[in-house]
Amino acid sequence: IAGIGWAFTHIHSENWHPLTTISHMLDCQLYGLKAGWHHFTNVLLHTIAAILLFIALRQMTGALWRSAFVAAVFAIHPLRVESVAWIAERKDVLSGVFFMLTLLAYVHYVRAPSIRRYLFVAVVFAFGLMSKPMLVTLPFVLLLLDYWPQKKMVTLILEKVPLIVLSAVSSAITFLAQRGALGWTEQLPVSERINNAAVSYVA
Repeated sequence: IAGIGWAFTHIHSENWHPLTTISHMLDCQLYGLKAGWHHFTNVLLHTIAAILLFIALRQMTGALWRSAFVAAVFAIHPLRVESVAWIAERKDVLSGVFFMLTLLAYVHYVRAPSIRRYLFVAVVFAFGLMSKPMLVTLPFVLLLLDYWPQKKMVTLILEKVPLIVLSAVSSAITFLAQRGALGWTEQLPVSERINNAAVSYVA
């Protein structure tokens, strides 16, 4: 319990992602420091995300094999390798699960709108933001889905306001959490920044 409280009240690695921190804590409780099992959790989360993506696409489009193909590409694409293989990138695979779950929850909400279903969308989205703030753009993805394939163009913006507010809050927290990291970069001489950029491009 104390660890959960710490996760929500402290900044870790210049980020506020309490659910990611809690997932690492849970792994340590279950597996200790055996790296293989921590990798297993990443693989499991990525697998769940791919399955959720397939289900969401299948329900949105009705296209079984095309949905399966897209989900399979997502599952095995080289760009996903780092996030799955690198234990410290837990925030990426965990937020991926909540991203896909938010898509699926939103599809259900669109088909039968209700306050309960909308609240579920908002809660799952909030969990995603607490896993990795990168999900701040998800409300705009949902706006795109209103046009394709849902074709639902009524009260689009107003409907997303609560989600956009969550994104704004997450962005503000992230900005405050990363002020130290940004300040350190600003202290570097311009010559060193240029040199670092050149080395990064060559590498």
